[in-house]
Amino acid sequence: MAINPSIKYVGRITAPDANYTYGSGKDETAPGAGDGTPYELGRANDIFGFQQALLRSAGIVPSGNSETQLASEYTQAIVEIASGRGYNYDDSGVADAYVLDVQSGQHGPASLFDGQICEFVAGATNTAASTVNVNGLGVKNIVGTSAAGTITINERIRIRYRLGTTDFELITIPTVETILEAVKGADEDVTSSTTLQDDDDLKLTLEANTIYSFEAEIKFFNTGGAGDSKHFWSAADGTYGFQVLGTNQANTSITSNGMNEGTSAGLVLGIVANNKNYTHVKGIIETGGAGGVFKLQWAQNVSDVIKLTVQADSYVRAIKIQ
Repeated sequence: MAINPSIKYVGRITAPDANYTYGSGKDETAPGAGDGTPYELGRANDIFGFQQALLRSAGIVPSGNSETQLASEYTQAIVEIASGRGYNYDDSGVADAYVLDVQSGQHGPASLFDGQICEFVAGATNTAASTVNVNGLGVKNIVGTSAAGTITINERIRIRYRLGTTDFELITIPTVETILEAVKGADEDVTSSTTLQDDDDLKLTLEANTIYSFEAEIKFFNTGGAGDSKHFWSAADGTYGFQVLGTNQANTSITSNGMNEGTSAGLVLGIVANNKNYTHVKGIIETGGAGGVFKLQWAQNVSDVIKLTVQADSYVRAIKIQ
C-alpha cells in the first residue's frame, strides 16, 4: 500500500502537477503556521515499509550500518529483484493450465503489461495448447504450445506478455543443463588387443525417453604397425541412433551407420603412423525407458604389439533436443 499525499494532507500539500501526480511537499508559510506538509507516523511508515519490502524481497537482513553510495543494501535488493527475483514464479497449476503464484517474500504485479517476462519451473508436461494465470490476473493463452511436450515437467519455462493480442508467447531458454560433455584428460593406450574396451573418459549419462544430437572428436595415434583402430558407441538397451563418421589427415573417408538396441555397428579406421588421426563423429541418439550411459568403446582392429593411443583432449558432447 502507499499513501496518496493529495488526499491524506488536503490543504497541506502542493497540488498535483505533471511532476508529482499525487502532490508534493509544501513549506509552512511562516514558522508555526501549521500549513506545511507534516512529517508524521503515516509518512514515516510509508518510507519504512518501502525500504523493508525491498530487503524482504531480496532476503537481506539489515546490517545496522547507514547506507552509503558505495555500500547500499537497498540497491543490492533492487539489483536482485531486477535480476530474477521479481519475475520467477511457482507453478501450482496442471498440464495445459498453468497457474503462477508469487514466490515467498516477493510482490506480484498489479497488472499485465507489454513485454512482461515470467519464468517458472513447470509442474506438468503440456498435452495441448496451454494457458497461464499470472498472480490471479486472468487466464491467458500461451502461444506456441499447441504441440504436446512443448512445455516439459521440471523444465524452466519463460513466457512474455503481448499486450496487442493479450496473450503470452513462449520463449526458448537455452540452458547449460541441456548440454553434456566429457573431455579426455590424459592419453589412454591399448596393445595387442582387439577386444573392445570402455574408454576411461568419453562417456555421458543420458536421460530416459529423450532425443539428443551428439558429436565427438577422437584423436587416434600410433607409431606404426598394422593394428589400425575400431570403435563402437554403447548405450542402454532401447537406445537408437544414427551417426556419420568423417576422418581427416592422410586418411579421408566418410561412413555412416545406425545404432540398434544400444550398440553401433563397428567403424574401422585405418591409422596413418606418426599422425594425429582425427575422427569426427556426429549423429542423433534416442533413448528408451532406461536412459543410462552412452560411451565410446575402442580397440585395435588387428592385434599388434605397437600400441594404439586415444589422446588427451578428445571429447564427446550431447545436446538435448527434446
